[in-house]
Amino acid sequence: MELSMSKTSQDKLPQYVYRTPFGVYRLRRNVPKDIVEVSGRKLWYKVLGKDYKDAMRAYSTALLDFDRFVATYRNEAPVRDAALAIVSSEYGEEAMLQLARGQVDENLDFALMDLSDKVEGKVSKEVQAVIHSGVLPEAPLSIAECIDRHYTYKKSGIKDKDRLVRNLGERAKTYLTEALGRQAVYETPVETLTRKDSNRYRDLLLSKMKPNWTCHGLMPLL
Repeated sequence: MELSMSKTSQDKLPQYVYRTPFGVYRLRRNVPKDIVEVSGRKLWYKVLGKDYKDAMRAYSTALLDFDRFVATYRNEAPVRDAALAIVSSEYGEEAMLQLARGQVDENLDFALMDLSDKVEGKVSKEVQAVIHSGVLPEAPLSIAECIDRHYTYKKSGIKDKDRLVRNLGERAKTYLTEALGRQAVYETPVETLTRKDSNRYRDLLLSKMKPNWTCHGLMPLL
């Protein structure tokens, strides 16, 4: 796919990203053929936002979301992540969040049972059973979850202020994933991370620093 040009910044957009006529940046990926057969989707989209800088910050996270989508249907993702990804793909983010929070109402309960029948034979029996029951296995407290909880704690209701905190958190997760790998950030219990892991993250941040530039809130996550 050829690189597109941003009408606002004149910067080249990264691979898979394009700008719609309405000014929204989106990431588009072709779904692998073996996944098309079981997911029913040929293309995968992720809205990155209207602001160019925000879209570029969300780019790496969107790529990871696509990788999780593929892993789900290849039975490579943890059961909890796979169930959430399938529900999000079928019913949207709000339904996924309801399931993640344990707030399954009667309508979603029936929808999950229908979805369980739909994915039978296409995903593992463990994932199908979780979708059917509407009860997720307990999630380990990962460093990504810690960052998300920090955002919830700091959330003020002031849009610009909250966006800054969220963007810092998402950027930290992106850099942590680059330094430690996705599994260490999203799946490994945070208490099992070591000083060596911390040093790898620190070294990555230092390598990205410019003269007289600080890491704006990322270093305290060491």
